[in-house]
Amino acid sequence: MIELRYLGLTRIIRNGEDITHEFGGKTLALLRLLLVDETGYVTREKMISYLWPESTEDAGRYNLRYNLWLIRKMIPANEEGEEIIKSVPNGYQINNAYDFTCDVVEILRDDDYIYYPTGQLEILRKYFVGEFMEGFYFKNCDEYNEFIIRIRRRIEERKNNIYFEIIDRYKSINRYSSCKLLLDEISQSEPFDEKIAYEYMDIYSKMGQKSAALIYFSEFRNKLAENLGIGPSERLNEKYKEIKGLDGEKEHVDSKKNRSDITIEINYCPRIRCFGLSMIINHLIVKEGIHLEDYLMESDIRDLAYILPSSIDPCVHCIGGESSCALIPDIRIAQSFFEFIKNVCAEDLNLDVTVYGETTMDEFSIDLLRYIDFTIKGFTLKVLP
Repeated sequence: MIELRYLGLTRIIRNGEDITHEFGGKTLALLRLLLVDETGYVTREKMISYLWPESTEDAGRYNLRYNLWLIRKMIPANEEGEEIIKSVPNGYQINNAYDFTCDVVEILRDDDYIYYPTGQLEILRKYFVGEFMEGFYFKNCDEYNEFIIRIRRRIEERKNNIYFEIIDRYKSINRYSSCKLLLDEISQSEPFDEKIAYEYMDIYSKMGQKSAALIYFSEFRNKLAENLGIGPSERLNEKYKEIKGLDGEKEHVDSKKNRSDITIEINYCPRIRCFGLSMIINHLIVKEGIHLEDYLMESDIRDLAYILPSSIDPCVHCIGGESSCALIPDIRIAQSFFEFIKNVCAEDLNLDVTVYGETTMDEFSIDLLRYIDFTIKGFTLKVLP
């Protein structure tokens, strides 16, 4: 099985082994060109003009043959004899009969996201970890560098469409906290996007946080003025007037109770990996009525489902699917638990966890709790004899 990753750091993974280092820069560039060219195939002349524009005709053809040979050597034919690249008249194309996965291909395959299941959209969202061909620039290859820029624009457009489609779906079922998490992610690369600003204000308004919506508008307006020398659009100004005209701050009504402090005491925790984290989550869900879907994305819930008691099945209850988390790495559990506690404490909540006897809690849990205690405001860890 071949996995091709082109967003963020480029990776070519063959049967679980990273073989990227066995490819040269032009070889990787040639493979990318074949994968994402809009025509479905690439002529020999185009390949040579893109990647070896200053070579003689003979040298260009030799370079092309050599790099095609290297790709076929590093990515061998499958059991049916199918190769990843096949010849067509005067050119080459990717063989769709070859078994491989590619993040960019999946993103650019189709844009009718309205018909995608939410779970599939979430999978696509996870691909966006960096730019297409991040860190690559080819000297004297102006056409290829322009090709990189075009693909980056297409991917950025697809990214926005995917995020806003998920946000619309979560808004329709009142999952406003999840919407805000998505906006936080996408705004990092689009700090001046007025559509994102509008969604922030709408979400704050729907959560009953009128003051937060108005403050956000004021900060965004100042950012536009200072950096771009422009003001907000008429649509954004109208949204501001709409929210400003609302009645006073109203209480956000959802599945979460009004809380100021939560105390969790752990008297006995056998040295079972992640058991301490499981007990904390169990307490917050069962005793405090907290719903994971109010604080975490679906993928994070699936990660935490790995360490929850069988009586709590957030994957089935919250997102209508079965967990497939049997081999989730420790780091994903740690990151998802960290996000859960961070988002809980972000709601003016102090969470105090007291552990009676450090040696009775597994090292994974106690180490992570100490890190959270050092990092997250509102969280306090006490380890007593």
